[in-house]
Amino acid sequence: MRDRSEGKATHCAIYTRKSSEEVLEQDLSSLHAQREACEAYVTSQKHEGWRALPNTYDDGGFSGGSMERPGLDRLLADVQAGTIDVGCCCARCRQALEIPRQSPGAGSREIR
Repeated sequence: MRDRSEGKATHCAIYTRKSSEEVLEQDLSSLHAQREACEAYVTSQKHEGWRALPNTYDDGGFSGGSMERPGLDRLLADVQAGTIDVGCCCARCRQALEIPRQSPGAGSREIR
């Protein structure tokens, strides 16, 4: 992560996922609601220099039994490219917990 003493912003990516199998009535069921919750969290860290990136990393309608996650793949590519410092998602999914092992170079990045 960037050194905050340099006065640089911490670039935060927001990842949202909604399985086609999940019940719509659940809290934070829509990708939009998840993004709003994450944006609020990132905003609460503004004093730390956090800034939400405008890029969207969304995986709507993908079964939880599949590792097919185009949005997550794009996020990981951006982490490896060094354009993301912190990843934020509403709920830790099994895939998110595996990111440090699957993505070389992501181990020094934060996932919240």
